Amino acid sequence: MNPGLLATKVGMTRILSENGPPNRRPCSRRGRASFCRCVPVRRMVTTPLQLGFEDVKPHRSTKALIGHCGKAGTGPKKAIQEVRLREAAQVSPATC
Repeated sequence: MNPGLLATKVGMTRILSENGPPNRRPCSRRGRASFCRCVPVRRMVTTPLQLGFEDVKPHRSTKALIGHCGKAGTGPKKAIQEVRLREAAQVSPATC
């Protein structure tokens, strides 16, 4: 499987240059990763795997997303990212 990571950005900082006039560049300080849940695979022609990150309250989500994530036995997610696999994998939402 291809490596992948879903995370949220927690903080920002700046980097100051050592030479010449003050030069500031923004950069991310850290991120927070948590447990990702597999949601149902949409297409079987290619080999995608959908990962859901961070739960949200059902009233802040759409009915389509609630139903989509409900097939995996989980609640709606804040972000869903599709990861492509190199070869076909025998993965079901319950085994992820």
